[in-house]
Amino acid sequence: MKKRAVLFFATAFLSGFALSEPVPDGVRAAISNLSLQSWSLKEGSLRLVMDKPLVSPTFYSTAVHLICGEQWQSPGAFQRMRLERIEVLNHLNAQGFALLDASNKCRELGKATGSSGETMIQAAAVRCEAGVCRKRD
Repeated sequence: MKKRAVLFFATAFLSGFALSEPVPDGVRAAISNLSLQSWSLKEGSLRLVMDKPLVSPTFYSTAVHLICGEQWQSPGAFQRMRLERIEVLNHLNAQGFALLDASNKCRELGKATGSSGETMIQAAAVRCEAGVCRKRD
């Protein structure tokens, strides 16, 4: 009985890693100085979980800028991520912001000048509350 329980939990634990895709080295390096508990890439969704109770719009924008910047530094690795969504969430995965259609938004950000990039990121932000990210009405 104990062997089955250990085998079950080991399989469940390892299968979680199998579902996660590798985050490219450039993106990992870009976000390494942020206060993060974890990050994961699954099916085109990059989720960053910070070690703080509140994700500010400024922190969210900084994370998006760093991640999107990798499309110019390492275009091949960035394209292989097939990035559809960037989520920046608090330590409980309950509050934060998401960027939908992330690859296209990152491309737009690359064409932005001055403060228009910041404005674009904030306008595209989807607020996440109670673990659910909803588009603005």
